[in-house]
Amino acid sequence: MLPTPEGGGGGDKKGMDPSKVQDVISRLGKAKADLQHAKQDADQAAHKLASAWHGPDSTRFQSQWKNDATHIDQTVLDVTEMHKRLQAELSEQRAASN
Repeated sequence: MLPTPEGGGGGDKKGMDPSKVQDVISRLGKAKADLQHAKQDADQAAHKLASAWHGPDSTRFQSQWKNDATHIDQTVLDVTEMHKRLQAELSEQRAASN
């Protein structure tokens, strides 16, 4: 990693505020859980809708929802990966500070 103008990069953690990074980690964990719950709620709503709405428009809607749900799943994976990376960075910072 190349140094940044702010003095970061290069593998060091100059300027990291561990408490602020921990706050972001917590927020990402909550965002992940919120996304998962929202998708679950939307899945249930789409399932109920399928039994109350029939025809080509319903079929198109259900197909689109399946596609959209896949994007939500990918977003959850992306947030999870960001969460893990920040946890690793914070662990490295704490180890280096001791």
